[in-house]
Amino acid sequence: MVVLLFFAASLGLAWSVFFENTWSEKVLAFAFFLMSLEQARMAKIDLDNIRIVKEKSQELEKINSFFVVTIITIVIELSGFYLASFFLYRGAIIVLISFIFFNVFAKIKLHPTEETVVEDWGIFQRLPILIADSLALVLVTLVIFNFFPLVISSILLGIVVIYGIIKYRIHV
Repeated sequence: MVVLLFFAASLGLAWSVFFENTWSEKVLAFAFFLMSLEQARMAKIDLDNIRIVKEKSQELEKINSFFVVTIITIVIELSGFYLASFFLYRGAIIVLISFIFFNVFAKIKLHPTEETVVEDWGIFQRLPILIADSLALVLVTLVIFNFFPLVISSILLGIVVIYGIIKYRIHV
C-alpha cells in the first residue's frame, strides 16, 4: 500500500520533469522523482523490518518509537512529494525536512537478519547523514533564491545519482 502512495507522487514528479518551466526546475523535479522511488523502497523496507524485528526482540519500546518516527516521516515525505508535483520548491523543502526529522529522531537501526536485531544508533553515527541532508536543504534553498539554479539543481541530481550508484552497485 505504501509503495502505491509513493508511486502516485512519483507520477506527479515525472509529469513535472516534462512540464516545468525552466531547465533547473526540470532537473530538480527529476532528482526528486528519483528520490521518491528510493523513499518508496525504503518505506517498505523499514515497515517490513519493523514487523520482523517486533517478533524477534524484547525491546518493544524502542521499536514502537522507531515505528512512530517512521510513520510520521512517511506522511511528511508523501506530503512533500505530492506538493512538489504542484509547487516544486515547497515540496522539496518538506521532503528534505522529513529526512532531517527521521535522522534526528530514529535512534535505532534495525537488523532483522542478524543476531542483534536492534542497534542503538546515536547522533554521532547519524551526523554524516544529517550533514548531507542539511547540505541538500541549503542547496534547494539556494535554487529558490535563484543562485545558479541550473548548476545547483544539477549538483543535487548528481548527488542523488551518485548515492544510487553507491547504494546499488553490484559487488563483483
